[in-house]
Amino acid sequence: MNLYTSLTLRYLKENKRRTIVTIIGIILSTALICGIGNISVSLMDHKIRETIANDGEFHATFYDLNCQ
Repeated sequence: MNLYTSLTLRYLKENKRRTIVTIIGIILSTALICGIGNISVSLMDHKIRETIANDGEFHATFYDLNCQ
């Protein structure tokens, strides 16, 4: 295990530019995935609130009932 650690650290020191670009890529992709998730949750919440405002807060609607 110590061999893997020393090889990894040596590789990171020798390829600084590639390491920095890789870290930036990971940060940007993580931010993008989180942003898309937040937008989708926000859009779903907006649609629910809009439906409640337009149609009311009902759980079910019954049609063609006989009044007896």
